[in-house]
Amino acid sequence: MSVTTVSERIAAMPKDFLNPMRVNFIICGHNRQDYLLPYYQVLKSYRKLLWQAVFVCSDMHEDLRLTRAKQIIVEPSPVNVGGEAWSFGDYCKMQTGYQYFRNIDRETTRYVKVCLDSFLCDERVIIDIFNDMEYRAAGYAGNKWKEDEPSLSTDIFFADTRFGNVFKDFQCNCEDGTLGSFEWWMAWHCKRKGIRTKIISERVPVHPGFRFEVESLKWTMHHDLESNLANARKWGTLPI
Repeated sequence: MSVTTVSERIAAMPKDFLNPMRVNFIICGHNRQDYLLPYYQVLKSYRKLLWQAVFVCSDMHEDLRLTRAKQIIVEPSPVNVGGEAWSFGDYCKMQTGYQYFRNIDRETTRYVKVCLDSFLCDERVIIDIFNDMEYRAAGYAGNKWKEDEPSLSTDIFFADTRFGNVFKDFQCNCEDGTLGSFEWWMAWHCKRKGIRTKIISERVPVHPGFRFEVESLKWTMHHDLESNLANARKWGTLPI
């Protein structure tokens, strides 16, 4: 019988697996249905994380019935018009995912928000980032999206709500592109709420050097699936 709930997975773990780190993944995507099952395989490769995941997707009509993850189809979505409104669509999906977890899980404080085309292939990196966030009492970990202006990455970021909730009371007014991007609003929100931030130095600068892959973190974020799969196989996350 497959193990599907957090409590069941805890009970099924080896006795020497003490204090597993609980992490909720909010995975947002638009029109990249071919990424869904490979991403799910990446999640299933994790052995030291007690994870739950929700895929919040638009322009994807097939229910793949993922065993240990929930898929939410968002249709219509405001991501189809391009420009900064794409950012607003990503923001809406993020909040949909967060509310999903708030309804089923009030205990987990650690979240990864990530785009569907961005594979985090080494769970040890995720654990190390969250441990360092706890040491620094940081509620957000990510990158400055643009070096020349206040901005924090939203394609991939880590949140620990014990040290400030990046999701709560977050207003993102970037529907028409005139008031800044999702990244700009994330930086403003963290400053307004006094949320301490951790910059993931291995991905500095995001543009142009580390936009699509970071070898040291084993992150691959290509817009073509085959490049992501090749990296995941090279790093041993997926079978060759």
